[in-house]
Amino acid sequence: MNMHAKDEIILKELQDGVITISNGGALQSANNAARKMLSLKDSDIGEKLIVSLLKDEKNEAFVQGLLDAVYQKGIVQKSTVGFWDGEQDKILEISSSYPEDLKELIVVMTDVTEREAEKKERRTREIIVFVVMLFACVSVILYGALQYFLPEVDYEKYTLLLEVLWAIGFIAISWKIGFGWKDLNIRKPSKKVILFGITAGLTGGALLAGFKLFLIKSGLYTFKYSFLSWKDFHPLYIGTVAAQEIMSRSLMQNLTAKLFSGKYKHVLAVVTSSLVFSTLHIAFGFPMMAGAMLLLSVFGIYYSKTGDIWGLILVHFIVGNSYFIMFPDWFA
Repeated sequence: MNMHAKDEIILKELQDGVITISNGGALQSANNAARKMLSLKDSDIGEKLIVSLLKDEKNEAFVQGLLDAVYQKGIVQKSTVGFWDGEQDKILEISSSYPEDLKELIVVMTDVTEREAEKKERRTREIIVFVVMLFACVSVILYGALQYFLPEVDYEKYTLLLEVLWAIGFIAISWKIGFGWKDLNIRKPSKKVILFGITAGLTGGALLAGFKLFLIKSGLYTFKYSFLSWKDFHPLYIGTVAAQEIMSRSLMQNLTAKLFSGKYKHVLAVVTSSLVFSTLHIAFGFPMMAGAMLLLSVFGIYYSKTGDIWGLILVHFIVGNSYFIMFPDWFA
């Protein structure tokens, strides 16, 4: 076997893609790896590759990487660019050069799509961890500061402020990592979902009523208000719980799921998002925080299995208002 034939075999089996393009822009050769990366066929040999690639604007950066070597002859040009092969987006590292003695453009390519995806995923996790920790700390510090400097503060307004801060934080994360509206997985509610929400909400309200009766009968607690304080019913609370559930489930739970991997990643996402979101109730004391975390954990498990947000909104609204009208002593 002569040296030329040996070089041909090595080039053909090389994992990196290699193509050569003539002075006139025609594809001269492409090894197996290059054909796979660029979705080339035998019939593409001899065709004007650059002209063909420019038909799709997604490949402009790739073509520019090739042309840079032509403009600066004798200097190897390196870049990482996106490439559309007609079916999927890829990320390629390309090294292109135009040796003047050959009068051909030589391009060596490596498909780094998976590597770049892993880097992006790792960066996403770092951003989420940072923002979650930051806002959890801000929640506690802000509460401590308000208790010290403004002990008579309206804690409903404080909670609203925290919710706004959390919303801003997670919207910022979503924008930074490209987490869009479709990723929220908000579907049109069905009759079955609405019925579930109402039934589960009323069941929760009945359990709260039973708990209050137990406290009264046992003498463990003396309530100042009537059994049902309807003046504490908040119809507009539906807007608050809708915002809370979309933020805590569709946004926070789905985002924190990206922090974990493996069999229990959704369980960990439920626990983490519930822990963090319970800090919004810090102004109402530990019992409220603990109750909120328990309820949010149940909601999170239900959401991870069904993806239903509307049923949770109804349950949250009914149970929340049941708490308001039965236990006004505890947050008045």
